[in-house]
Amino acid sequence: FPSPSLLITADVIYHTPPDYVIFGTKRSFDAVVDGALGTEYRFSKNFALRAGIFSNRSNTPEIKGTKGENGEKVDVYGGSLALCFFTGKTSVSLGGSYSLGDGKANITADPVILDMTYRNWTLFISSTYFF
Repeated sequence: FPSPSLLITADVIYHTPPDYVIFGTKRSFDAVVDGALGTEYRFSKNFALRAGIFSNRSNTPEIKGTKGENGEKVDVYGGSLALCFFTGKTSVSLGGSYSLGDGKANITADPVILDMTYRNWTLFISSTYFF
C-alpha cells in the first residue's frame, strides 16, 4: 500500500519442466517463468478501479516441423481492467480482460509448421462476501 487508497501487487510464477508420456510418446517440456502485476485504486469509500498485466508463456518446446511433432507454442500476454463496488461486507466487480499471442503450431502428421495467432476477450462479473 503506497497510500491508503492505492494497492500494488506483483507475482512471479515458476513452472517446473514436466515430462509426460502422451499416446506412447515421451514429451519433455520447458521450465517457464510467468509474471503478473496488478493495482487497485480506491477513489471513494464504495468504488475502486483494478488493473493488471500478465504473461502466460508456453512450456512446450520450439516447433521444428519434424514428423510426429504435434503441438503448438504460443506465448500469451494480456491485461485486465475492472470497476469494483463495495458495500457492507460485499463487493461486485465488472470488468474485462484481453490477451494475445503469436507462435507456431504443428497439428497434423505432416511436418508442416503453421503460424498461429491467439486473441481472447473475456468480460466478467464477480462478487465477494467478506466474513
